[in-house]
Amino acid sequence: THRPTSSPSGRAGERAGARAGAMADELIALFGKITTDDHEQLVDQFSKIMQVDPHVSTFFLEASSWNVETAVHNYLASQQGLYARDQQPLPLTSPPQAVFTSDLAPWQSRPFQGGTKLPIHLRFQNTGTAPWPADTYLIFVDGEIMGAERGIGVQAAPGETVEVVLVLTVPPNEGTHMGSWRLACSAGYFGEPVYMIVNSHHAAPPVQFAPSEFHRPSAMQQQEAQHEQAQFDQLMSLANNSLRLGHGQQNDHSMGDN
Repeated sequence: THRPTSSPSGRAGERAGARAGAMADELIALFGKITTDDHEQLVDQFSKIMQVDPHVSTFFLEASSWNVETAVHNYLASQQGLYARDQQPLPLTSPPQAVFTSDLAPWQSRPFQGGTKLPIHLRFQNTGTAPWPADTYLIFVDGEIMGAERGIGVQAAPGETVEVVLVLTVPPNEGTHMGSWRLACSAGYFGEPVYMIVNSHHAAPPVQFAPSEFHRPSAMQQQEAQHEQAQFDQLMSLANNSLRLGHGQQNDHSMGDN
C-alpha cells in the first residue's frame, strides 16, 4: 500500500510547530522561576524575556487573565503567523534590512473615544547596503486591522529614513485592541513587526488632528527634514568641540598662572 507523505511545506510547518512548542516549554520553565503576582513585575519580566515592548506584554498578559503560560503560547502563536512567509530563504543577494525608529508610547499610553481616526507616523530606516525592493510594502499581518490599509508602498535607499502614515480608527467597543504590521516584499518579511495597541474608552477626551497629519510627507519634505537634522547634529558637534576646547584653554591658563 502507498503510504502518504507530507509535502516539503507541510514538513516545514511541522518542524516550525515543534520548534515553537519546545520554545514555549523553555520559556514557561523560565517564567516558573518568577514567584510574583504583581502585574507590573510580570509585565517587566515578560518584556525582558520575550524582548517586546511593555505595552505588548501588558496586552498578552491581560488577554490571558495574567496566566503566564497562556500569554506565552498566545504570543508565540502570533509570531508563527508573522513568520509564516519566512519558511523559504530570501533569494536576494543582499536581503533588505530595516529598523523601526518611532516612539509609539504616546499613542499606547492614553485612551481614545471610539471612532476617532489616529494618524500614526511610522519611521523606518534602511540599514542595509541596497535599496529596498520595488515591491516593498508595510502590510497588516495579525490582530485587528482597525480600519487601516492592508498594504502601503514604501521605498528607502541605503541609510535613508522614510515615514509611513498609518491611519487607525479606534474600535467602538471599549478595551485594549492590537494589530501588527510589518515590512514585506516578494522575497518575504524583513525588519521587526510593529505592534499597534489602541485603548478605547467612551469617557476619553475628544481629540482632533490637522488634515496634514493624515498625509505622508513628500520625498522632498523628508529629505529636507533629514538635511535639517544633519545640519543640527553638525552644529551641535561643533559647539561641543568648541566647549571642550575652551575648557582646555582655561585649564592651560590656570596651570600657567600657578
